[in-house]
Amino acid sequence: MLEEIFHKVAVNAAWPYRLAPRGTDCGRTVVLVHGIMLVGPVMHMLGRFLCSQGFEVFIYDYRSSRDTIVGHGARLKKFLEELAADLPSTRPIDLVAHSMGGLLCRCAFGHLAAEQLPENECLVPPRFQHLVMICTPNCGSRQADYWLSKIPCGEQLVKSLPDLRYGEDAPAATLPVLRHLKIGIIAADRDHCVSEQSAHLETENDFIMLNGTHTGILFSTAAARQVSNFLLYDHFDHYI
Repeated sequence: MLEEIFHKVAVNAAWPYRLAPRGTDCGRTVVLVHGIMLVGPVMHMLGRFLCSQGFEVFIYDYRSSRDTIVGHGARLKKFLEELAADLPSTRPIDLVAHSMGGLLCRCAFGHLAAEQLPENECLVPPRFQHLVMICTPNCGSRQADYWLSKIPCGEQLVKSLPDLRYGEDAPAATLPVLRHLKIGIIAADRDHCVSEQSAHLETENDFIMLNGTHTGILFSTAAARQVSNFLLYDHFDHYI
C-alpha cells in the first residue's frame, strides 16, 4: 500500500518533523496533518512554502490505517497539548489538515463544539486560532463506500475507512462541528474522492475552490499561497 511505501521513506526520520522559519519569523507555528493512506512526507512541500513565509512548521505523522478517526484524534490532541506546553505561551498555533486529517482535528478540538469556551482546556483560542481543511470529507466520501464494498474485510484492514462513509448520518458528518476557531476550507475542482458538498462545514469562515486533484493539490503553489493568506489574514485571496 502507498502508506507502507511512504513509511519506509520516513521511518528513519524524527516525527513530528520540524521545519524552521526562513527569513523573518512571522511569530506563528503551524501543524500539518496528512490524510488517509499517506504519511508525513507528503506534506513537506507545503511545509517548505509556509517556512518561506516565516512560519514555524511541524509535520505530524500517524499510521492512518491502524485506528479509527476518534482514536487518531485523541493522539493528535495529546501531541498538540505537549507542543503547546513546549512552545512559548504567547506563540499562536494553527493547523492545516488534508483529507481525513481534517476529521482528526474535529475530534481533537471536539471541546470547541460548545457555545461557551470550556475551562481547564489548553487547546482553545487565542492560543489556537486557525484551521485550514484541504479536501476534507466533512460529510464522508463515496469512495469510502466503494472500497468498503470491493475490499473483503476492508474495515479490518483500514480501521478508519468505515468512518469515511458518505451521507448526512455517516460517522464523518456526526463528528463535532467546531466553533471559536477560524476555519478555511479548500476544495479541488478535480477531486474524485471528496465532493464540494461534502467539503463544506457549517461553521466555516471562508471557502475556495482551486484547480487540482485530491492529493495533487498538496503540491500546488496556488493552494500553498491560499493557506498562508488565510493563516495571516483570516481569509483566502479570491482575486488571484
